[in-house]
Amino acid sequence: MDESSTVEPGPLESVALILAAGLDMLFLYGLCYNSGILIAEWMDYFGKGGGLTSWIGTAVVGVALCFSPVASMLVRRFGLRLVAVISSLTCGLSIAASSLAPNIYVILVFWVLAGACMAVHVTPVLSYIVTRFKSRRAIANGIVTAGTSIGTFIYPVIMNSLLNSFGWRGCVLILGGLSLNVVPISLVYKTWGSSSRGEKKLLNEPTNSTEINETELISSAQSLRQGELRKERINSMIPRNCGDKTLGNVVQTELFRNRFFVMMLIHTLLFYMAVSVTYIHIVAGFRAVMNLTVQQSRFTITALGICNLISRILISILVHQPSIDTYSIYVVCGLLTGIIAIAPVCSGFIQAIILCSALGFTLSGYGCLLQVVFVELLGEEFIQMAFSYSQFTGGIGYTIGAPIAGWLYDVTRDYSVSFYFGGGFAIAGMAILIPDWLIHLRRLCKGTHKQVELSLETKEWLQSHLSLT
Repeated sequence: MDESSTVEPGPLESVALILAAGLDMLFLYGLCYNSGILIAEWMDYFGKGGGLTSWIGTAVVGVALCFSPVASMLVRRFGLRLVAVISSLTCGLSIAASSLAPNIYVILVFWVLAGACMAVHVTPVLSYIVTRFKSRRAIANGIVTAGTSIGTFIYPVIMNSLLNSFGWRGCVLILGGLSLNVVPISLVYKTWGSSSRGEKKLLNEPTNSTEINETELISSAQSLRQGELRKERINSMIPRNCGDKTLGNVVQTELFRNRFFVMMLIHTLLFYMAVSVTYIHIVAGFRAVMNLTVQQSRFTITALGICNLISRILISILVHQPSIDTYSIYVVCGLLTGIIAIAPVCSGFIQAIILCSALGFTLSGYGCLLQVVFVELLGEEFIQMAFSYSQFTGGIGYTIGAPIAGWLYDVTRDYSVSFYFGGGFAIAGMAILIPDWLIHLRRLCKGTHKQVELSLETKEWLQSHLSLT
C-alpha cells in the first residue's frame, strides 16, 4: 500500500479528493437512479412491454449491489487508481455503445456491464475516502455521498433537454460521454490497496500467519464472550468450543440461525423490490396513471431527489439525539413508503410532485438507517458480513421487482396494479419486522434495552457504506 495514502490529506488535496469522489457519485449513480426516464423512451421506441424493458434499469443497480465484493478483490490486486480508471472507462464506453443498439437485448447487455463497472469503481472509492480522512471523516463522507442525491435531481433536467433535442440515441451517447468524465477524475486517487509492496515486505519479514490468525481468533472470541453484544441477541449464536474453526466460518454459520438476521434478509429482498418499482416505473407510470405530459413525468424524479437529499441531512441529525429510537424511525419510514407508493390514483402535476416529494423523504430513512439498525439489533461484530448478505439479497430484489411490475402492466394495461404491487411489497417487507419492533418498544418502555456502543472502526465502516443504498 502506498504509505502516503494513509496520511491525512492537506487542504488542497482534501478539496480535490472530496470533489472527485462527489463527482463520481453524481455522474455514475445520478444516471443509474434516473434510468426510468430512458425505460419509458425504450418502451415506446421498440414497442416492447414494461416487463422486458425494466430489466435494463434494474440490472444496473442490482448488479452494482451484488458486484461490490469483487471490487475489493480487484483493488487489493491492482490498486485503486488502475481499477478506477479502467472501470470508469468501460462504464462510459458501454453506455455510449448502447446508443447504437439495434434492439433492447443489446442495450441490456451493455447496461449490465456498466452496472458491474459502477460497483467496481464506487465501492473502493468510498472506502478510500473514509480511510484517508481521519479528523474530518464525517464531513468528507457526507459531502461525497450527497453526490448521489444531487445527481438524482440534476440528471432529469439534463436528460429531458437531451431527449427533446437529440432523441434517445443522442441522449444515451452524450450520457456515456458524461460518464467518461470520471476517467480523468480517477487519476486523483493515489495507488491504494495494491498488495505488491505488502507482499515484498512479507517476504523479507518472515511471519507465522497461523499464529496471527489464532491470536485474532482468540481476541475476537473473547470480545464476543465479554458481552459487547446484547445477550438476548447472541447467546445462542456463539458455540462454546470453536475448536480449529476460523471465526469467520463460525459467524457465517451461526448468523443464519439468528431469527432477526433472517427476517432482515427477507425484509431487504421485499423492500428493494418495491424501491425498484418506484425508480424504474415512476416516469411511465405517472404519465399513464396521473395524466401527466412527458415533460412533467420526467421532472417528478427531480422532486424526489431534492427531498431525498434534504431528508438524509435531517434524519442524520435526528437519529443522533439520545431520545430518538432509530429502529422506530426506520420502521415508520418504511411503512409510509409502502402507503405512499400505492397512492398514485389521483391526477395532476402538483399532486405528482407532492407524492414524489413524500417518497423522497421516506426512502431516505431506509437508505440512511439500514446499516445502523443492523448494528443496534444484531451487534457490531457481525455488521460487515451481515450487511454484505443484505446487499446481495437487496440486489436480487431490485433486479426482479420492476420487471414483475412491468409484466403486470403488460397483462392488465394498468400501471395502478404495478404500483399496488410495489407498495404492497414495501408494506409486507416492513410487516415482517413489526413483531420484533413491538418487542423492542416494550423493552424500551421497561428500560431493559441497552444501546450498543459502536467502536470507532464500526463507525468508520458505516460511514463508508451510507450511499450504497
